[in-house]
Amino acid sequence: MNTPHPFPVGAIVKARITQGKKSCDVHAKVIYSLASQGMGLMFTDADPEQFRILEAWLAASREASWFASTRRRSQRVVMKIPVKVFSAREANAAYEEDTHTLMINAHGASLLLSQQINKGEQLFLRNLQTSAMQECTIVHVGDPQGNLLEVAVEFLVPNPTFWQVIFPPEDWTPGIAHVKTRA
Repeated sequence: MNTPHPFPVGAIVKARITQGKKSCDVHAKVIYSLASQGMGLMFTDADPEQFRILEAWLAASREASWFASTRRRSQRVVMKIPVKVFSAREANAAYEEDTHTLMINAHGASLLLSQQINKGEQLFLRNLQTSAMQECTIVHVGDPQGNLLEVAVEFLVPNPTFWQVIFPPEDWTPGIAHVKTRA
């Protein structure tokens, strides 16, 4: 949703979506927020008729978008970006930690954490360069590296703008530059 005043990640909102003369009222959760740009919503609740309207719109959109249905996952890029990790645990076990990414893509990142974390756990990630915040899930916990754990996080929905970088095309592979020289 494009808006200059997005709600914070985790906020529960009521949204009215309109297309032509039809509209649909749904409840949603803010799953990412970009200051002065907008926010991503995950629909959580609506009247069954409202969900039927919404599903019809989404089905038409999926049909019209061959690219979306055949798209491969985004390229990974080795990049060190400072982030703050907030746990989504109960208040008595909550924590926050400053760290940085090891690798990023449009779907998430890998990073090192000093806290014990479990696969499937929800986290909030703040990009310290842009202040953008994103809700994500731990999808992999690697072997300890000293006092740190390498973890992979996945955004609830892909968000290539979160990192504010341009990812290489899917068919891109690093190669060796060939330079012609005169003998």
